[in-house]
Amino acid sequence: MKKIKFISIVVPLTLLMIFFQNCGGDMQFSSGVLNDSQNGNVGTQIPNDNIPEIQNPPDGDGSRDFNRDVGLFAMIFEDRLADDIDWDHNDMAVKFSVKEFYNSSNQLQKIEMIVYPRPFEGTFSNGLRLSPDGLINNIGSGSDRNLLVKQTKPLFNGPGSIVVTKIKDTNPNKDCYAGKTFDKADDVIIFTNQQVAAYPISSNTRDNRCVYQVTVNIGEPSQNPISSRPKFDISQYRFFLHASNENRMVDLIDVNNKFYGFGRPLGLFVPVEFGYPPPAQPIGNFYSNYGAYINWLKAGRPVGADPKIVEWYKYPNGRKGQLIDGL
Repeated sequence: MKKIKFISIVVPLTLLMIFFQNCGGDMQFSSGVLNDSQNGNVGTQIPNDNIPEIQNPPDGDGSRDFNRDVGLFAMIFEDRLADDIDWDHNDMAVKFSVKEFYNSSNQLQKIEMIVYPRPFEGTFSNGLRLSPDGLINNIGSGSDRNLLVKQTKPLFNGPGSIVVTKIKDTNPNKDCYAGKTFDKADDVIIFTNQQVAAYPISSNTRDNRCVYQVTVNIGEPSQNPISSRPKFDISQYRFFLHASNENRMVDLIDVNNKFYGFGRPLGLFVPVEFGYPPPAQPIGNFYSNYGAYINWLKAGRPVGADPKIVEWYKYPNGRKGQLIDGL
């Protein structure tokens, strides 16, 4: 029987998910920053200052872990960008964890994600999807694609299948999306309707009724040696939003100039304990450095920026008492 190695990736993030101006380099966690070492650019700031660089484990050590005790990834989305008034970034929230399994030859064999849609303030029934191959031409169809920004690296090399399984369903009104099996080129539907998936257990809790497991079965482990994945690369986990109000697939990997022309992120990583704006109140009203952060992104993330701008989420202003508690 072959011994299975695994890496577990559990890091605090939240889905207002802006990602990277350039996803072509070697993305890695280092000193709290996601770096593009190929091009020397600084990527999205990660809200944890003690994330070590992960090196290949020696053969036979049994496992490699990515920050298993730090927390979950978390993500928050903006789903309606018609005007500045509604730029609140509190329309949909998701937490998720990632674990990568390796065989005794140090080859990627399986990836497991647990996805927790969180009750939040959006009024639309948006869905969350994943593009395993990163190819824009395989996301949506026709006009659905015109809000996509750029191609990213595939989640894995070679063939494989992706299975979405409902592992919790306690919604008293409607059944949670049941899940299904997808091919690598498919839009992997993780959930279809946040209003069902994130149905709150009570009015005063953020706990939710639906939880999903996403299992990626690697068809050719030999094409995915651990040496080709020395560090966790969030750009390979290409999530995108199916915006029901626009009936479009909305990309989240970059500052998006295509959606109403605003040139802002549709999503950002923030800490799990991040305080969210009340509905229909712009996020900049509560985080004074948010606007400067967007300008920093548009400028290509120049090195040497004020940490209070790069880490804008740490510095709510005098209105912080009106913020909604984190997930």
